[in-house]
Amino acid sequence: MSVFEYYFYPPNKPQFFFPTRKFRIYQEFYKPFSIKSKIFWFFFKKAFLVRYFFKINESNLPLPISKIKEIIELKEASFFFNIGTPGREQKATIIAENNKAKRFLKFAQKPIAQQLVKNEAKILKKLESQNVIKTPRLINYVNNKDFTFILTDVIKGKKVSFTSINDKIFELLCVLGELFPLAQNNNERVFSHGDFCPWNMLKEDSQDIILIDWEMASFKSLGYDLFTYIFHTNFLINEKKEIKDIMEDNIYWIKKYFNYFDVQNYNQYLISFVVSKMNIEKGKHKTQLYSKYKQLFDIYG
Repeated sequence: MSVFEYYFYPPNKPQFFFPTRKFRIYQEFYKPFSIKSKIFWFFFKKAFLVRYFFKINESNLPLPISKIKEIIELKEASFFFNIGTPGREQKATIIAENNKAKRFLKFAQKPIAQQLVKNEAKILKKLESQNVIKTPRLINYVNNKDFTFILTDVIKGKKVSFTSINDKIFELLCVLGELFPLAQNNNERVFSHGDFCPWNMLKEDSQDIILIDWEMASFKSLGYDLFTYIFHTNFLINEKKEIKDIMEDNIYWIKKYFNYFDVQNYNQYLISFVVSKMNIEKGKHKTQLYSKYKQLFDIYG
């Protein structure tokens, strides 16, 4: 078995590619959330005979492998590839490791995806000025007509398995909202991660939460990250859950968050969030998510 062979997952629409000889090391970079995904992933992890039927040679990966290895510059490294979700924002993320170092690469070739990676580079540089939130160290950034990439170090942590708000998540939301205050803003717009969901979080041994994937970060309406965590997470993971049930399960945290920022009526911020998400999902032609946000608007708009 060659070190240049990879197990691919999921079998029907391969997105993740694990080096066969170091599968046990790299499996931690994938975390399923739906029940169906958890069940299949369990058997995929545990049974070599299952994985055996889902192998691919490195030369057949749908990526410019030689260019990626040249960028990362780690000798005798092993690689984990995530080629991303197909669409105009598709970009690859790669973890590389040898005995001396680990590197993370985000690599985009499509114009919109390139803009997102460009924004992430800008945000990571901005975050270097603070020491409240732990972020990856930006090692290299290149933007040209053919591709855009950021190269960072790898923050040690495990993918979170929870999807509900807890005290740690709430604390992080408040810290983000106060991180880069705008002059005479009155909390209208606050610094926001932009995709504040469980799959963009790592948990350290200390149980502190680390945010990754800052490509959508910007100044947004107060509560944008809070509502993203509540609604976007549920819309993707708990597709059959009623919107009113989602609201009921999280109303305590919503009120607590807006009280923290001295806001009594959160409804205008909810609507601002919903309208923004409707426009985003409509632009991506994701009709199912657009429909969910439209329902949310019809109930609370």
